[in-house]
Amino acid sequence: MAHQKTRPSPADLLASISHIGNPAFVLMVGPGPVFRFQGVNPAHTKATGISNDIISGKRPEDVLPPRIAETVLSNYRACYTGGETISYQECLDLPAGRCWWETHLNPIKDENGVFAIVGSSIDITNTREETSRLAVECHHLKDRSTKLQRDLLETAEATRGPLNNIVNFARMLSSGTPSPTECRTVATLVMDTAVRSICDIEPNMPKIQVDTSKTPHGKVDFGHICRDFAALADPQGVLDIEYPKISITCDEALLTILLHALVDDATTYAARKIQIAVQDSPKSKDELRISVAFDALPTASLEFERLKAVGAFCGINVGVSNFSGTYRVHVDIVGAFEQDLSIAQIAQSNPTSPLISRLLSAAHSRVVQPG
Repeated sequence: MAHQKTRPSPADLLASISHIGNPAFVLMVGPGPVFRFQGVNPAHTKATGISNDIISGKRPEDVLPPRIAETVLSNYRACYTGGETISYQECLDLPAGRCWWETHLNPIKDENGVFAIVGSSIDITNTREETSRLAVECHHLKDRSTKLQRDLLETAEATRGPLNNIVNFARMLSSGTPSPTECRTVATLVMDTAVRSICDIEPNMPKIQVDTSKTPHGKVDFGHICRDFAALADPQGVLDIEYPKISITCDEALLTILLHALVDDATTYAARKIQIAVQDSPKSKDELRISVAFDALPTASLEFERLKAVGAFCGINVGVSNFSGTYRVHVDIVGAFEQDLSIAQIAQSNPTSPLISRLLSAAHSRVVQPG
């Protein structure tokens, strides 16, 4: 008789992670699917402040604010549906504080499919902060490099005339036998011309140290980032927030810094609804415009201090417009669309509401809006 593999019990799964040095947790999957925490290991409790007394036997929506619960559930559903290990980065507000995590979800299967998920996480907060700092530095270097190219072009234009004069003076000397007086006159003119050219070039000499490295661009799950930041800014789901479920190609670290500030400011001032959109930038074919529109509270004093401070730090201009009480705030970054677009809603809303109708009628170019 063939040996039949024994399905591990919930207790066995929890015991298997107890001595892992990184935070880890076990989810049991019931019909639906319904996900319930079996428990976490000591490293998880230490890092997050969540203990088995709080979480064991509970669903994510029982122990987490609504929007954060929906954020983690979407990842659990993806692992369950795909039946394969998935990895992603997420930013969560937990009892021990706000952290960036790199999380790996591993499905545990039997003959009927996935019956449990074992997750493990690594705190990457410091890495994300360093990556963000380097992204801003790269952006500034690119700006300086662009300015240097303009300066060098202006210098070349400024020196073209004097250099032509030198060529003409040389032709005069070579065309005959000049007298000593003529030689001294031409020499003086050549020297004056050379001095003027040096004066034109000199201001740019210290700048000619161009960094040839390029800002790292890659495929970015824009919808995933929006979902995480919406959960952080509005964990209880008070606001209706819409965002495009797309992937784009851009510098993820720079996008994260700017989008976080956009969402934070919008949730501070919004009355009911927020819409995040992506479109081709009217400024450049190589850029995307990331915008957030919302209906402002009547008493709101819209300073956008956080966003403007972040924009200034990154060297990126922030655009603000107001159309009949609907504010739109935007930034432009280097990037491109990755695929066809669809909308994901993280709160129930009516796409034909006055706010959405105004946004749709005001939309220009290629804008990601509700379908």
